Amino acid sequence: MHNSMNRREMLVMSAGAVAAAMLPSSLHAYPVADSDEARLRAWSAALRSVGMNRRAVPLGPRAIRVGELAIGTPYEPFTLEAYIKAGGDPKDLEPLTLSLT
Repeated sequence: MHNSMNRREMLVMSAGAVAAAMLPSSLHAYPVADSDEARLRAWSAALRSVGMNRRAVPLGPRAIRVGELAIGTPYEPFTLEAYIKAGGDPKDLEPLTLSLT
């Protein structure tokens, strides 16, 4: 069975990932690449500069702004298949793989 994600779902997931990445670094389970961290800091600053960090701002506009920041970022398909080939169990929770670069 192939579950695809539409653009809106991808943007909502991206906005959530950016929000989660803004948590204190002590909460990160895995090291983050320097280039990803630099880009995340730039995105976070851009979002804060236009007030997107306020709780009063609905999720939709936040997700759209994150999507705009991601324009030009290459998409890597088939990460779930790579996870399974590497020995991952498709019945378990797939680890979130996020690269901003």
